[in-house]
Amino acid sequence: MVDEIYKFTNQKEYDKLCEDIINYIQEYLVLNTEMKEDWVPLADDNGGQKGANNIFYSSNQYTNYRELL
Repeated sequence: MVDEIYKFTNQKEYDKLCEDIINYIQEYLVLNTEMKEDWVPLADDNGGQKGANNIFYSSNQYTNYRELL
């Protein structure tokens, strides 16, 4: 086991790690929970183009209002 803490040598490495962590978490939410992903603005409201920001929501959003996430 290595006792040394990893140190970033530049901002690009840091940004890449952060991006990978975010992608992993988002993929986990969709594949391992019952959450759904959508993009804001919605394609219907954005000339058919995928929005710039994604959101995650409970798959039972229309039937279970008390536990909506």
